[in-house]
Order: sequence, then C-alpha cells, then structure tokens
Amino acid sequence: MPACCSSFDNSVERQFDGKKVAEELKRYRTKGPGPTTRLLQQDIARVGAMEGGTLLDVGSGIGSMTFGLLDRGLTHAVAVEASSAYTDAAREE
Repeated sequence: MPACCSSFDNSVERQFDGKKVAEELKRYRTKGPGPTTRLLQQDIARVGAMEGGTLLDVGSGIGSMTFGLLDRGLTHAVAVEASSAYTDAAREE
C-alpha cells in the first residue's frame, strides 16, 4: 500500500476509535439519529426521492442516515466508510 494511504488509514483509525464509535452508537440507540441527520432524512423524503431510489452514503458512520432512509422507503443503499470501528458498528446495527 502506498505510504499516503497507510497514513490516511492510521489517521482515520485514531480519530474514529472504538470508544468514540461506541458512544455514538449508544446515543443513536437511545435517542435516534442526531438533529442534522433527521433534517436531511426529512428533506430527502419530502422531495420524493425514496421509491426505487438508491442512496450512496459516503462517510456513513454507524449508518443512521442509511437506516433511516431505508425505513422511509428507500430500496437500495451503499454505505462507504473508512473507519473499521464505524464499519463494524454499522454491520452490528
């Protein structure tokens, strides 16, 4: 792997470690998605882009945007995340 990529991987893993992700997942499970995510979900649903639509969620984190839009009728989603801790949490959720 080129040096630039391994440096990025290391930075992502340090920034989004298991502790941070566990805290976010706990907050999501008790309170639902954050206010910005809720507003985005509402606006996307309001414009009617749900039925038969596909979401590309880059930087998907624990997947709260993806899960919420799938619950609202979106039929396909692709979640892209660089942090292994976030990927594991989204897979678990």
